[in-house]
Amino acid sequence: MHLSPEAASLIYAADRLESVPWLNQLAQENDVIIYDRAVASNLVHQGGKFKTDEDRRRFLQFIDRTEYQSGFPRPDMTVFLSLPFEISMARAKKRAEQRGEKADVVEVDENYMRQSHRSGLFYALECGWTLIDGVRGGEELSPEVIFDALLYQVQKRLPQK
Repeated sequence: MHLSPEAASLIYAADRLESVPWLNQLAQENDVIIYDRAVASNLVHQGGKFKTDEDRRRFLQFIDRTEYQSGFPRPDMTVFLSLPFEISMARAKKRAEQRGEKADVVEVDENYMRQSHRSGLFYALECGWTLIDGVRGGEELSPEVIFDALLYQVQKRLPQK
């Protein structure tokens, strides 16, 4: 069964909304909260199903109404860690092999993965996300270098004490 991007997004949004009280409490108690994917992931994966930028923009408006106007906290910063599609696919296959498993249903669909990556780049630019490229000079950056780049971007946004 294939759900429309909007229908699939509603399922994820409903799941996230139950965590709003907990997230609001965390926000009161902490300077920084890191969400792993959340709304941006929904945009990237479901947005990859659209063929035109105009449809992606309409979907962005739908997500804004569905998620943020329903009470899910809007992030101060969204970071998009970008790797070329070919590297992402190779990593997924290697990870599955190391575990003795098959890649999951999403990771075996190369067209879906390619479209999701394009969607991520589109939304990163459209929404002003912080883009961190995981490759420099054709070489994949180490996790330590990527972490340092991420830390630098986060520290730039924190209030100076």
